[in-house]
Order: sequence, then C-alpha cells, then structure tokens
Amino acid sequence: MDLLKNEGINASPVTFNQVDECGSADEHAIELNQIVQDFRTKTGAEKMNIVAHSKGGLDARAYLATIFLMIILPI
Repeated sequence: MDLLKNEGINASPVTFNQVDECGSADEHAIELNQIVQDFRTKTGAEKMNIVAHSKGGLDARAYLATIFLMIILPI
C-alpha cells in the first residue's frame, strides 16, 4: 500500500463483514458497492481498478454483474 501511495495512487484494502467463514458473493457484492461508493466519494475518483484474489475475484464479479444490471435495468 505504501508503494502505491508514494506514487500518488489512491488505494484501500477491503475486508468484508463476515457472518460466516467465507460469506456469499451476493452479500459481498452489496457490501462492495457501498465500499466503492465511499472510496469514490473520499477520493473524487471517477474510475477505479479492483484488484482481487481468489474469493475476492468472485465477489468482484458478482458486484460488477449487479452494477451492470442496475444500469441496464433501472428500477
């Protein structure tokens, strides 16, 4: 993290509030949506990269699919 910040790159680690050992990708997608919104508000970023590993990749995919559906099929 320090290396990114030293280069002027805003970065933040994500830890999910877990009720069970792994949590569900759908629950994490909802939580990740709020985390992304908070990060964008805090930094003013219009775009961002999500770097994930293992289960975090599944969570990020679920988040992106959910956001895509919200944009395509607004309620």
